[in-house]
Amino acid sequence: MISLNQYKAYSNLTLNLLGTNFLYLNEELDGCDYIDRTNIPAAISKSFDLVLLGDLLNHCNVGQVCEVKTLFNIHFSTLHLWNNDGFAIIGPYLLNPPKSIDIEAILKTNKISATLKEKYINYFNSLSVLNYDRIKVIFDTLSQSIYNEQIEYSEVCNIELPTNIIYPSPVFETHSLQKRADVIEQRYLFEHEFLSKVAKGEYELAHDLIKSPIFLNRIPNKLRNEKNLLIVLNTLMRKAIESAKIHPFYIDHISAKWSVKIEQISELKDIDPCKRDMIYDYCHLVRTNPLTNYSSNVRKMITYVQLNISMPITLEDISRKLNVNASYLSQQFNKEVGKSLPEYVTEKRIQEAKYLLRGHSSLSISNIATAVGFSEINYFARVFKAKTGITPSEYRNQSMTENIV
Repeated sequence: MISLNQYKAYSNLTLNLLGTNFLYLNEELDGCDYIDRTNIPAAISKSFDLVLLGDLLNHCNVGQVCEVKTLFNIHFSTLHLWNNDGFAIIGPYLLNPPKSIDIEAILKTNKISATLKEKYINYFNSLSVLNYDRIKVIFDTLSQSIYNEQIEYSEVCNIELPTNIIYPSPVFETHSLQKRADVIEQRYLFEHEFLSKVAKGEYELAHDLIKSPIFLNRIPNKLRNEKNLLIVLNTLMRKAIESAKIHPFYIDHISAKWSVKIEQISELKDIDPCKRDMIYDYCHLVRTNPLTNYSSNVRKMITYVQLNISMPITLEDISRKLNVNASYLSQQFNKEVGKSLPEYVTEKRIQEAKYLLRGHSSLSISNIATAVGFSEINYFARVFKAKTGITPSEYRNQSMTENIV
């Protein structure tokens, strides 16, 4: 049976070499048979399910490559693996350039409204155009390295997807649907755990979780799909930190910021750094704005500090804003937070300065000092060193080389 690490390697190889998916289908449905459906028209997506779960896979003999053609002239290549290990599948892809395909005829044959023509054209244009010579590289490498077997390509079997296909395939036996349900349930439990770490501001644990192999269930094959998944992740983390009672102002700000950054991504290599930094940003927000254990007055005080971090902040200003006695507010703040308001303000300013020094290399130290409420850069440097043991410049340099959080 193909291991998860082997699957990942072949998935990456197929993506880089062919620009499409490498799928592994076996009786256990181990979570390696998923195609990202974000931009796939519904009727085409259904035809893919017929390929992946239909009885036609049984038409391929062990060690034989079958080329499957759907009702939309979209193709998959399947290799029936040895030792009852299931099937390796490459696709979807086209044999001919999209411009040579009669989209109108395909829509008419499949009884699909012509108003959807543009959507179907866009999807066909997103598919790779492949031939057997390129696909052969993947299957040959797999059969030799894992099974020490050779494939006879003169025996390629061409199959057109019929309309009366058996669904689901007997090859997966009666427990296949339960297996798929178990995989999906495991994935959502895992995602719930990830979001709970974000809601607690536990960056290291959250980042480690999202690198787990279970997230392979959603490996897409195009930059747009990767960006769509980042958008989903942004939304999920936005909802997760609401439980920490973060002020909506900050939630809207961070969500909007990352929406813009995601759309600005132009290369696949920028996806993982964006994901890492976005998780850090949300966790940082929770760590610096934890309000769940405070009373309403103290929550409002903390929110006021955050919203006015660049301005002078006094207890009298806050008391007038909240219309509550200043002495009472001071006692309440000290009791719940464990430090005085001035101490807290200074701590938050240094904390915010560290964040800006770490992630905003284009900002000068003078600008950062002003942004966190220090009118004098020398005074800012003295306070920063007293709190951290190093100067702002030293902190910035170390953060660039040692990934200081």
